[in-house]
Amino acid sequence: MARCWRLVAVCTSLGLVMLSGCDAFRAHTDVVARAGGHELTVDRLGEIVAYGQNVPLQRDVVERMAGLWVDYSLLAQRLADGDSLLDSATVVNSLWAETQEQIVTHYHSQLVGQYIEVTDEMVDSVYQAGDHRLIYHILIRTSRDLSDSEKETKRNQAARLRGLAMSGATGWEQANRENEDSVARVEGGSLGVIARGETVPEFENSAFSLDPGEISDLVESPYGFHIVRRPELVEVREAFDDRVRNIFIERMNFLFIHEVEDRWELEVRSDAPQLMRRAAADPASAKKSKKVMGTYVDGEFTVSDFARWLHALPPEYTAEVTAADDEQLFQFARGLIRNNVLGREARHSGPELTQEDMATLRETLAQDITQLRQAMKLDSTLALAGSEADRSQAVGEAVDNYLAAITNDLAQLAIVPPFLAEELRKDMDWDISASGINRALERGARMRTGLSVRAAPTAAGSADSGSEGDQ
Repeated sequence: MARCWRLVAVCTSLGLVMLSGCDAFRAHTDVVARAGGHELTVDRLGEIVAYGQNVPLQRDVVERMAGLWVDYSLLAQRLADGDSLLDSATVVNSLWAETQEQIVTHYHSQLVGQYIEVTDEMVDSVYQAGDHRLIYHILIRTSRDLSDSEKETKRNQAARLRGLAMSGATGWEQANRENEDSVARVEGGSLGVIARGETVPEFENSAFSLDPGEISDLVESPYGFHIVRRPELVEVREAFDDRVRNIFIERMNFLFIHEVEDRWELEVRSDAPQLMRRAAADPASAKKSKKVMGTYVDGEFTVSDFARWLHALPPEYTAEVTAADDEQLFQFARGLIRNNVLGREARHSGPELTQEDMATLRETLAQDITQLRQAMKLDSTLALAGSEADRSQAVGEAVDNYLAAITNDLAQLAIVPPFLAEELRKDMDWDISASGINRALERGARMRTGLSVRAAPTAAGSADSGSEGDQ
């Protein structure tokens, strides 16, 4: 699940920038940021801003560009130093949300699975009850624009196929070759297990009137002509068994969710939707907010907790939060709080990541890192460097060039996974200067104005020159 997010989304949703208050750094007003032994100067960032076709001249955008530069620099330096960043601790911390989800999934399976034992008797009972039916069909499609004669041709084709299907298993297989429901056709005509209310009335009435092993007369629906078959249980026991198990799990999940919420006395506060929208609009401030969105036994779910989850999700979720209605946000908040308390239970109950889990997580992070190495052209740049000083210089140039490239071609943009960026920032020295950002913005604005002024006479001169030629 490689992450390649648009710069516009980054500039509106990632609140990764933390500004330094170091007096020594403030003295160097020609520098915007330092990271991994590298510096981003006011002149260089101003130049990138000025020439960047996709960079609005806004302070928050320039600030986030400095944040991107920090993350790229820290990552590139660690990789250049030979650190794969794929040790277990880094993987788990960098994929925090995925790790949480996997642990809760194991815990949930442990709790729910112990109550689910599907026996042959249970499968027989559900099949005989008939509320859930595994149904096969063959469809010959029709449409409203068919003439009467064309529709009659379709009916005759369906009648012929029904006759073939009635001749036994081999006949059904032959008839299914003309099935115009392409999805069902590859499954031998199977629609899987259906319940009432899931298909159009004409089809449902037929499917739920059939005895085991019976094939219907032609059934006409808005989709065309159907030949409907209800197979004997012995023919479909394995598939039906799986579906019965899922039915019981769904029922158990419903009870489980409500039991968890009752046991933890989970509540979502009335102003939670408003707080969530504000957090989506200003993630950086939200990360520090201790305002309470919901409560549970011995605990609170704060705006900061919500911001951490939002930080883990793709940026488009930010827009969805902003656009969602109150009820949708209530349910979203309830789900996150429930996930939090289940995480607490899981950590006390002992489910751990399996070797397979860790292999999957490590591969996920490895793919993200590989994408970034390729995007920054880091390996090819380092291949030309000899000494340690040369390698450090090569890293700085690769990051600067990449930052400039993505401002003109968003297709090249790849983002350091948010929680990996946090890990890098915790372990390495870095700074961003608020005054340096202001100066880079001013510098970029002046340069862009100069570029526009220089371009204007050229355009005018071309027009004048054309006029003289016409005369």
